[in-house]
Amino acid sequence: MKELLSLLIAAGFCANSYAQCTPDAAYLNSNQGIYPDSLTFLSPNGGPPSGQDFSTTLTLKTWVDSSIVAVGQPVVLTFDATEFVSISGLPPGFNVSADGSTWNANDQTWYNQGIVPNISSVLGCLNIQASLVDYLAVSPGLGYVDYPLLISFDQRIAATSIDLSFVGIGPGSWMSDVPLAVGGGLKVINDYVLRIYPALGNERICLVTIDSITGFNSVKWEKNSGIVIDYFNIHKQNSITSQYDSIGWVPYDSLSVFIDVNSNPAQGSNRYSISEVSNGGSSLLSPVHRTIHLASNQGINGEVNLSWNGYEGFSYANFEVYRSNNGGPYSLISNVANNSFSYTDLTPPTG
Repeated sequence: MKELLSLLIAAGFCANSYAQCTPDAAYLNSNQGIYPDSLTFLSPNGGPPSGQDFSTTLTLKTWVDSSIVAVGQPVVLTFDATEFVSISGLPPGFNVSADGSTWNANDQTWYNQGIVPNISSVLGCLNIQASLVDYLAVSPGLGYVDYPLLISFDQRIAATSIDLSFVGIGPGSWMSDVPLAVGGGLKVINDYVLRIYPALGNERICLVTIDSITGFNSVKWEKNSGIVIDYFNIHKQNSITSQYDSIGWVPYDSLSVFIDVNSNPAQGSNRYSISEVSNGGSSLLSPVHRTIHLASNQGINGEVNLSWNGYEGFSYANFEVYRSNNGGPYSLISNVANNSFSYTDLTPPTG
């Protein structure tokens, strides 16, 4: 008569400091302006990854020239500096910082390279940021919220194609001093929208266990229906502690279960985590869940010795040890504290 023992867990399952920005060198040969181009939703990750602050960056290629109409004819203006004036429309708690190779924080200005007539643009950047706490304060439970932005710059005139000193326009003047009627004033960018999604990283593994059909490890989680997610990545710890490899992915609209066909539950336990991918961005890894590996051997007096590792992923009060004799129904034979990982069945059925 053969003895079969099973181990079950008696527990419930699932039912501000900011780095300076770096301009994107991909826009080095682009026209003067601000990038990514206009009418852009500034939410590259669909929300900040779990446990992280929100951050998104705009790259500026400073303006070198523009034209106005003065004294009845077009006048070309050459600029040697661009001042960051303001950004409005940000949610509460959101801030902006600027940087670049020629950025001067004291006067909030980027300075172009060279001298007239050989002035060239430089790259700068604006970084919109918020702490995770501030992001969550405005993050919607479902869908998204849009915040239209107004970004204002001023430009310093280095030269004019026609002498306009008699009307007070010349080297050293700022465009904010030039009358609006002739094309002066601040440079205002008004076609950016900061789109706030629910924060990534809300999904958690419910349970990792052995699939009753395939015999492989099964990873199960619940989905938050309000978050814009493209798919889930499933990660498994490799032979190096705390190092995880991506072993597969599951589309958001599929059943939230992953079968690890390369697992061998009879050989050992495994640790798993998931991450969410949205709009090309990925969350941090979710809290880890670890399977139980149960090992048994027969003692010299016929007793059966059991040993196992603790389940990782949620708390539980104790382990329940069940025994099945000769393929019959399981019966509870003992409760073991949650910090004990062995048990000896001193009187197993014979056979």
